[in-house]
Amino acid sequence: MKIVLEILLFILLIIGLSCTKLENKSNKSPGQEILLTASQHFSSIGKTDRTLTIFKDSTFNFTETIVEPNYDKIESFKGKTRINNDTIKFLPFKLKHNNAEIAVLKNGFIEFIDSNRPDRMKIKETALTVKNNIDFRNFQDYAVFTLNKNSEPQSNEQDYKSYDLTTSELTKIETILKQTFEKNKILRDFSDYIKQVESVENKNKQHLIFIQCYCKSFLTNESYQYYQIEMSDGGNCNIYIVLNLTTERIEVLNIAGDA
Repeated sequence: MKIVLEILLFILLIIGLSCTKLENKSNKSPGQEILLTASQHFSSIGKTDRTLTIFKDSTFNFTETIVEPNYDKIESFKGKTRINNDTIKFLPFKLKHNNAEIAVLKNGFIEFIDSNRPDRMKIKETALTVKNNIDFRNFQDYAVFTLNKNSEPQSNEQDYKSYDLTTSELTKIETILKQTFEKNKILRDFSDYIKQVESVENKNKQHLIFIQCYCKSFLTNESYQYYQIEMSDGGNCNIYIVLNLTTERIEVLNIAGDA
């Protein structure tokens, strides 16, 4: 009899646990299932942490924490999105952080292609489609950005459209850059620079590569992945190059401060 009672108690315990699990599952909001988490984390004089989370119900949370010696800021924004494959639209309002309406998922980042300046966040996890055209394992010092129409315009930018590079094309770009740096003795060793790359196609179907090379520094060694650096001087620590990838020729090579 004692054994029968123990068996009955065990069965009741199992049933009770099952009911609890079902209740918890039914109470879980479907909107809390995460579709994407992306972030910016970097330190220089202070520390910046930004996180974007998009949920299955298309809502999002954006949080920002900035801590500097004489300035602290904590903000959070909420809103909705419309998702179409690898493209995300923020609505009914633009993302307050950078005034972006459209973002694309590409090469491990979410890129805000119409923000007030080139800006992107690293994808930590996602169930969404990501267009990964480049294997960056051999390109540790590179950041490849999508054309942003709201950034400072290049000449004839109205004739440009965004062009997605591949791993083999980035390999070719690096080979040409290394040869160029070896020939120009005023430049530092190629490995001393971080490289920010933007690729476009012009009206003649040629592929132009805009490259900014900056000396590695604690101020930019993390942040260069997320937004394009703005520097007006710097000598041979600030190099601007335009490479015509179609012809494999360097069309522009500017060293900051040189006439």
